Amino acid sequence: MADAQNAGRAVVGSWIDPATVARALGTPEKATDPDLIDACDAAGAWIVSVRRDLVTADGLTFIPTPDVERGGTILAVDLYRRPNTYGGAGAGLGDLGSLGLVPSVDAMTERLLGIGRYRRGGRVG
Repeated sequence: MADAQNAGRAVVGSWIDPATVARALGTPEKATDPDLIDACDAAGAWIVSVRRDLVTADGLTFIPTPDVERGGTILAVDLYRRPNTYGGAGAGLGDLGSLGLVPSVDAMTERLLGIGRYRRGGRVG
């Protein structure tokens, strides 16, 4: 999505391409899966909320850097695969509730997104 026509993306709505996420999952046919699209929208909205520095002065456009765009794809994949989500890869694990799986944003994704311990402007934590 780094081409010129997609250089700016509206803050409202998803800027994470479901087709890119579906390819990252190894299932390009899922690009129109409503659950995958919801994961993209949720990841995109959350990233916009924590990376306000990438929103234009008029407040209407979010322009992700390549590292943030990649981190967004990874986060959308993680949200889609999260156990006990609608349609995600872990949805069938509900009967194994005692496993104690607690997914979180890993350090590399934090670095790509410039959040958490790797917030822009210096390391925090």
